[in-house]
Amino acid sequence: MLVFGFIVCSYESHTIGAFLMVNTLANTAAVLRLHFRLPKYVLWSGMAVVTAYARKTIEPVVAALPPPLPPPFWKFWAKQQPLVMATSPEEAFPWWPVLYALSVAAVLLMGYNKISRANAAAAAAPKEKTKEAIAETPPTSDVLHTKVA
Repeated sequence: MLVFGFIVCSYESHTIGAFLMVNTLANTAAVLRLHFRLPKYVLWSGMAVVTAYARKTIEPVVAALPPPLPPPFWKFWAKQQPLVMATSPEEAFPWWPVLYALSVAAVLLMGYNKISRANAAAAAAPKEKTKEAIAETPPTSDVLHTKVA
């Protein structure tokens, strides 16, 4: 499933230039799954719906040009030029750059919180272990004394 998703995202990113949309949705999915612990099947079902609507926001807006004339008969090798996009995907839906910046900030904040919790847990762990180790230390009278010959 991940490989298929990666292929679809790569295709969208390269053919249409939907880099910001693809990464915004990926960052949002990561935050929902890792920070908010959203169940994966609920997450992917929701992302399928969101992606279907997000794709419509970046569909290329084609300039309204008349159809191109066929090449003259003596230029049979000439190819017709494709229609030029009037706007880029980011201009078609101007909120993608803002949403992308917010999603990157959310991923960075989530990572900072996880690292600070791990550091706090690591700092508290040795204190608890030393208390247990002191309680389990046998009294000195129980230590075996051996004679050295």
